[in-house]
Order: sequence, then C-alpha cells, then structure tokens
Amino acid sequence: MAEVAEYFTAHRNGASADCSLAELGVKTVDPSVVEELLSAESHPHEELLNALLQRHTAQFPSWLRELQGGASVCLYGWGSKRAVLTAFARSHLIPQGGCVVAIDGLQSAVTARTVLLHAAAAHLHSAVTSRALPHLASTLRTKSDDALLQAIRAHDSPLAVVLHNIDGPKLQSMAAQELLSRLAALPRVALLASFDHVDTAALWSPAATARFNWRLHDATTFQGQFRDLARAGIAVALSGGKVRGVTEQSAAAAMQSFPPKARRIFRLLVEKQREEGGEGGMVFKALWAVCLKSFLVSSEANLRGHLTEFSDHDLVTTKRAENGSELWYVPLHDKLLDCVLREMDGAPAL
Repeated sequence: MAEVAEYFTAHRNGASADCSLAELGVKTVDPSVVEELLSAESHPHEELLNALLQRHTAQFPSWLRELQGGASVCLYGWGSKRAVLTAFARSHLIPQGGCVVAIDGLQSAVTARTVLLHAAAAHLHSAVTSRALPHLASTLRTKSDDALLQAIRAHDSPLAVVLHNIDGPKLQSMAAQELLSRLAALPRVALLASFDHVDTAALWSPAATARFNWRLHDATTFQGQFRDLARAGIAVALSGGKVRGVTEQSAAAAMQSFPPKARRIFRLLVEKQREEGGEGGMVFKALWAVCLKSFLVSSEANLRGHLTEFSDHDLVTTKRAENGSELWYVPLHDKLLDCVLREMDGAPAL
C-alpha cells in the first residue's frame, strides 16, 4: 500500500524520521492480492452481464464520432461504468494519438482543480508516466486556473480526459462543474465522464451545460463498485505516458541530457545495486544521505526531482523490500546497463 507509506512520509516530523507500517507490526496487503481477490468475485448472471457489456461496446464507434464532433460523452445507469470507460479509451481513444488521462472522481482528494492540474501535467509532458504524474501536477500548483486552461489551449496536440464519477465527493458543486465545463470546452479536448447520482444534472448551470455539450448514454452494467472503491490513486496516464522499452539509443539520449550531478546520482544507484548482486536497491533516506554527503543535492525535493526524471525515462523504478520499505533500483539488464555507464563516462559536462 504505497499510499499508506506516502502518508507517513508526508506527515513525519523531521527529515530523519523513520516511520513505516513494518515498525508498527502491521501487515500490509499487496495491491496485486487485492486485485486478485476482487477479480475472483463471481456473479450469478455473468452471461447476461457480459451480453450487456457487448451492447455497450457496439456503441463505441458512435461515441467516438460524437467526441470528434466536439461533444462530451457522459455515461449513466446502474452499476460501475469504469470497465466500459477504460475499454473505450484503450480501443478507440489511444489509437487516435495525443494524450489520454483517466482520473478517479471517487477519490476524496479529487477536486475540479485536481482534475485540471493532472490533465495539464499529462498534456504538457508528452512522455509522462503514471508514477510521475502526481509530482508533475504538484509543480503546476502555483499557476491559476486561467493560466492552466490557457496552457492546455495553446498546446497543439489532442487531450482526452476520462473522468470516472464526475459527481464525486469533492465535485458536487456548481463551481466545480463550471471549471470542468471550461476544460471540456477547450479546442482539441475531449471529455468522457460517468455519473451515478440521479440528481447530478442539477449541478450544471445553463452556461456549463452549453460548454459541456453533453451526449448522454445509458450504460447500465449492474456491476458492483467494490473494485472502484478499493482502488487507490487519483490519475493514470493511459497514453502519452505508456512505459516505453529502454533501448541503447534512448538511454544514450537520456544520459546526454542529464546534468553531471544527476549522472553521478544514477551511478550511485547502479554501484549499490551491483554490490548486492544486481538484486538490491536503496531506500530514499539512504540515497538522500549519500547524495547530501557528496554535495550532489541540496534538498530532498531536489533528489526527488532527479529520481522523477530518471523514472520518466524508465531508467529507475521502485519496489518493496521484505520489511515494507520502498527501494529505488535500476531495472536494466547488464548489457544495457554497461551501455548506459559508457554514455555517462563520455557525456559532456553541462
């Protein structure tokens, strides 16, 4: 449960605090186990539900034409519509090119501004990954709503926003819906949303309704919402941020773009990992201490920025240690890693 660990990190007292669920003796459940248990859920009328989903799938080409015509598409009806929205996004929106970002309105932290921030971050960074999206969104918080909308408008590539539950807890106000409607009205922006509450339309003023330009579709699924409520995470970059396979060429280009201190931080990770037979990694606190001692960074935010950039290029990622702590490591095979190190040695000082 990465979000629980992140809570301790965000609320710890002092940079040297060492808080984890492992120290409290609390056993965490791997997200994959939760997903497996939810996937094992059966329904007595599975065949009928699948037939209902097939009926919705047959409408996908029509929904795409409506979005391409400048309208917004909104699904309503009994049951979770997440699977329908995701299937449509993957089969019809991603192949169109541009950026597709999915945002979970059920999350209590999601406001209209959260939607705008994550949409702007995904749109303005063509190679953003889902892991890096929250950090990039946080870097835009100083910008006003108007500035974010203008930045999205000025971008020449298409943006598709999939908003699960536009009637989420923090979106149930006319002010929130007004801001979302301004996003939907931008050129080259397509909004695909869903809602559950029967009175959701009461949140839309005549002006907001005109900007949304809704095309409403009954997408009743009778699917339970247990999986929706169990999910963690606010936003996912469905495209424009897909994990890319690292090649020798892409690694070389990345190394050329990194400043010297960033390259030295990356080398520290590699050396530590090789000391442990290629299976290790470093917890953030240990990496921070080494980098600070070597005068490579001046703050934790500075180090996290470098790690985010490495992650954006798929050069580093994270995994869980046996004690529950998060390890940063380099997921590259030896041959490619040797290539990266050679590029680091030959890269010019910036």
